Amino acid sequence: MKKNLMIVVVFVLLLALFYGCGSADDTQSKQESRNEQYSLNDTAEFDNIKLIATEIKTTKGSEYFIPASVNKFVGVRFIIENTSNRKQKINTSLLFDSYADDVKLDYSFEAGAAFGENTLDGDISSGKSFKGFYGVEVPQNAGILRIEIKPERLSTSSAVYQFDIPE
Repeated sequence: MKKNLMIVVVFVLLLALFYGCGSADDTQSKQESRNEQYSLNDTAEFDNIKLIATEIKTTKGSEYFIPASVNKFVGVRFIIENTSNRKQKINTSLLFDSYADDVKLDYSFEAGAAFGENTLDGDISSGKSFKGFYGVEVPQNAGILRIEIKPERLSTSSAVYQFDIPE
């Protein structure tokens, strides 16, 4: 019995020793997040996707989609390219976080649809791209739009696009 207990203790100690052998720099570099700043026409590249913000514009709505009376819709046109060898799923409500003058915004289907083009949600086949508007509803007097985009839902990295909101 003592021999079996001694073997288990030695095994656990060896596991702890091997686990602790990784350098602190390796662990830190793997966990370090990449949060780079981008603006209009800048390209953000991740392992599996490439993003380019090509246009920002505002609208007071369309025939079917109208913001609240004190708000306006802001749309940013992105091109998203799948650089991986497998299909990628883009879901803006999970991967995009938006702020107008540092106040968190909710995803707005109406804002995206008000620009009359594709939204950015869906699957992209390997080597393909799509473009469309990511839309949000902001107060009329909002000045800065900040969009933080993660390449994957649980990623600690993000591309941070910041724009002056046009009148």
